Amino acid sequence: MKFILLYSFTEKPLVSGSALRWEGQLTVYNYPPGIGPTYRCLFPVPPNPDNVTNCSDGGVMGVVTGVIGCLQALETIKIILMSDDNSYSIPDSNTDLKVSNGIMVIFDALSGRFRHIKLRPRRTEANDVSFTHILYSIPI
Repeated sequence: MKFILLYSFTEKPLVSGSALRWEGQLTVYNYPPGIGPTYRCLFPVPPNPDNVTNCSDGGVMGVVTGVIGCLQALETIKIILMSDDNSYSIPDSNTDLKVSNGIMVIFDALSGRFRHIKLRPRRTEANDVSFTHILYSIPI
């Protein structure tokens, strides 16, 4: 179900976060809309469900979800403040807002460190909104 939702995000930015065990990931897909890499650019084909670890089997440290959730909220606020329909004035000190698009932020709770991994640019197929050939292959 996750892949159907994420593959269908074509017009709006998607602030994505995940957590498993002691690690968390954060990235902003499709930002700016139609230009930034999408979830499909990173994962063109859904993984085999037998190869995916879920939280109940792998476990997740609750504080990791809190850190990633706060970072997701921060990225969302930055996107809203930078949007054209923003009616709030941004103080001059905040004009350098940088959205975490085109990178994946990885949080390692054991060491307390963040790593940044550059994502490949948007693929031309990401603009193709006819995902039926992929969606029918996804087990629900």
